[in-house]
Amino acid sequence: MKLWLPVFFFFLLPAFATAALPLRLAVAPNFLGTLGPVLAAFTNANPGPVEVISASSGKLTAQILAGADFDVFLSADTEFPDQVFTKGFAFTNPEPYAVGTLVLFSRRGIDLKAGIFSITNAAVKKFAIANPALAPYGRSSMEALSNAGLLCMTDKMILSENINQTLVAALTSVEAAFVGRSLLNGAAVSNWNVERKYFVPVDPSLYQPIRQSLVILKESKNPIRARAFRDFLLSPAGRGVIAKNGYSLP
Repeated sequence: MKLWLPVFFFFLLPAFATAALPLRLAVAPNFLGTLGPVLAAFTNANPGPVEVISASSGKLTAQILAGADFDVFLSADTEFPDQVFTKGFAFTNPEPYAVGTLVLFSRRGIDLKAGIFSITNAAVKKFAIANPALAPYGRSSMEALSNAGLLCMTDKMILSENINQTLVAALTSVEAAFVGRSLLNGAAVSNWNVERKYFVPVDPSLYQPIRQSLVILKESKNPIRARAFRDFLLSPAGRGVIAKNGYSLP
């Protein structure tokens, strides 16, 4: 038995060290509200620390390409994680986990019956979108505006860094904003989560589906737990939580 002990502990020590490391998730802001209940269910079966880092998908991509040691990247699109994979920073091709819905939101009593064309209302002095260079929901907002023939309205438009800040702008400083449907499930905006009164879906024919995808990163220091998280998120239990929080399933 003595001959086996050194080999036994050689394999055990790295396992214990890995278990102590937090699972580091790089997450697009639109998914933060859904991630809470997902993690509650995941950590119940897979206990251990989790660290969540959130920024626009474009900013997270830049950090990953600069060598950030995240374990899993949950983007608001497929293009950014595909860029990460193509440049050799991810193990596999992007895997879709949710499909987002773009809505026009206003808590200012603006008549939303005209859908996206409601921004032409004189009562809308300013509307906000997420920065299309960094945030997929901003990119979809610009695509919808272009296809609706509303680029003439961009003099009313202000850019926010990410989709969460766009919602903040709608709550504080502008008359309307293009945001993700999932954001309106949050407790802070529950009073305004009323379709056709405070928000209206943007016609989905005006923009490409917002397919949100994930990748497990090669810089991961916790690859076993990263895989376990990926498996849970894409399982029926994880997909059930996602579907309850304002997303369609891919």
